[in-house]
Amino acid sequence: MNSLQRLHLVGNIRTISPNEARHAGSTASLHRHGQRRRQQQRHSLERGGCRYRVGRPPEFGGPGDVWSPEGLLVAAVADCFVLTFRGIARTAKLDWLTLDCKAEGKLDKLDGMTQFTEFKVTAELTVPAGANEKKAATILQKAEKYCLITNSMKAESHLDASVIVGD
Repeated sequence: MNSLQRLHLVGNIRTISPNEARHAGSTASLHRHGQRRRQQQRHSLERGGCRYRVGRPPEFGGPGDVWSPEGLLVAAVADCFVLTFRGIARTAKLDWLTLDCKAEGKLDKLDGMTQFTEFKVTAELTVPAGANEKKAATILQKAEKYCLITNSMKAESHLDASVIVGD
C-alpha cells in the first residue's frame, strides 16, 4: 500500500468551556463559480450567511487558497470530536478550561481508488486544579467512541489525548 499524503487541518480547533451559544439549524447550499472549461473551477458553500470557497486541494492541482472536500472532511472529524466532548462533559458535569484539537487524515490508494484510510485526532484538554483527571480522560475516550462522523466512515480513527491541570 503506497501512502499518497497526509492531509491535516491547519491549526487547531480551540473551544472554551462551558457557556456555548446554541447552534442554529443545519442547512447548506452549493454555489458554482467560474466557467466549466477552467481547470481550477471553484465553488462555495453557504450556511447561515457564511460562505466558504471550495476547490481541489493543491495535491490534486487545485489553487491551495480554498477549502477542499478533503480538508472539510478532516475538519468535520475534529469539529465532531469537540462537539461530542462538549456534550458528554456537560452531562457528566466535568469542570474544564480548554480543549485543543487537531485532526489528520491519511489518504492511500486501495484497489485503484484513492480514499481515507485513517484519521488521527490529537486532543489536549486543560482542566482546573483539583479536577478529576481520570474522569476527564474517560470523557475524551467516550468522545472518540461516540463521534458521529468517524462512526460513519470506514477509515480507522485513533485518539492521542492528554489532560493538563491548569492553574
